[in-house]
Amino acid sequence: MLAPLALVLGAPGTLALRTVDRRVGRAALRLLRHPVLRVLAHPVTGLLLTAGGLWLLYLTPLYRATLNQPALHALVLLHFVLSGYLFAWSIAGPDPGPHRPRVPVRLVVLGAGVAAHAVPAQLLYAGVLVDVPVTGDELRAGATVMYYGGRPGRDPARPRPARHLAGGAGAPAGPGQGLSRAAISLAISSGVRPSVSTVAVATSA
Repeated sequence: MLAPLALVLGAPGTLALRTVDRRVGRAALRLLRHPVLRVLAHPVTGLLLTAGGLWLLYLTPLYRATLNQPALHALVLLHFVLSGYLFAWSIAGPDPGPHRPRVPVRLVVLGAGVAAHAVPAQLLYAGVLVDVPVTGDELRAGATVMYYGGRPGRDPARPRPARHLAGGAGAPAGPGQGLSRAAISLAISSGVRPSVSTVAVATSA
């Protein structure tokens, strides 16, 4: 999630607090302590929004609909940017987080996030339960990029995900090798690395 991560690392909240009037800054900090915002700012909330949006995008007709409706496409983009920002900030953002859980809790949520992003990649590779109007080769190639791109430290030379589910008809191209635009769009729209560009490539194909 390069775009949300870059936004978080830019610390826009801190920059805003340094530029606004001191009274406005204090009011903003008080607002951050509100119980509703405490729930919204929790890492689990960010995880549900990012991973939930990812599952909804690929396991329902939503992806297909974004290819024909520019307004919906823009909303999906906005959702992944905002939810990705919220998740990254709640895990390790430099901006103030008065209700941020302790590090062990955040690490557990981060691990759950890795798993929640890897499962849709497996389903895409196998072509099971997903509703994405591309060829099988494009589906597997995009899923491969999504799977390895979203799991830092994974070796792309290791066996490809879910080959036994896909019938084992040979390994797809590795990330960046012979990928079609549709396949790359699948990986980009995953919400992983880089994820929040979602269906932009597919809509221009």
